[in-house]
Amino acid sequence: METETKKACYRWLAEMFIYPDGRDADRLAELLVLVRQAPADVSGPLLRLADHPDVWDHDHFLKTLEMTPVCPPYVGHFLFDEPDNCQSAATGGRNRYMIEVTGMYKHFGLGLDGTEMPDYISVVLEFLALSLDNPERNKTGMREVFAESYVLPAIAPMMKSFEEKGGGWVNAIQALEALLAHEPPAPRKQLLTPPDTKRRLNVVVPPMNSEVRP
Repeated sequence: METETKKACYRWLAEMFIYPDGRDADRLAELLVLVRQAPADVSGPLLRLADHPDVWDHDHFLKTLEMTPVCPPYVGHFLFDEPDNCQSAATGGRNRYMIEVTGMYKHFGLGLDGTEMPDYISVVLEFLALSLDNPERNKTGMREVFAESYVLPAIAPMMKSFEEKGGGWVNAIQALEALLAHEPPAPRKQLLTPPDTKRRLNVVVPPMNSEVRP
């Protein structure tokens, strides 16, 4: 897939995970031109998502993705058990996951303003697009490790949840799965199994290039 097309797909999907009234209609229309040029396994679910009434319905958005969501739009939710107490929340696997993810974001120049969690799916998607613009910061293959080890393991449980409760939003997870399949493989992997994760993760954080600063 062409890089510009891939970036457009990630960014269009990121925009769709914003509350309907907050979406940039002009940006969506502009990106959709490139989305239509993506391979069928990617463009198909994205176009189905665009046409599905659920994703434009305010009440459905709130019930599915916000308030007390039936399908929490947080990647880490599907990788780690909920902590039993505040101490577990501060020292558990998901907290370490957030710290590592935030470090990768900073390395590629993505700063968070504190209004969203680092594992919020819209932020994850925006990072997957933005990091394509910074190949000089990806000399160790950190972007591929992020996709393969920090996002991909969440896809199966997310798919199950969205298939059961997400209505038309399941197309978003299908599109993300297809996009990840078009990513190059990570250069190396190391198996890490924190004691409080729901499943085994292939996680390694390659060393950041000290010559490149965000």
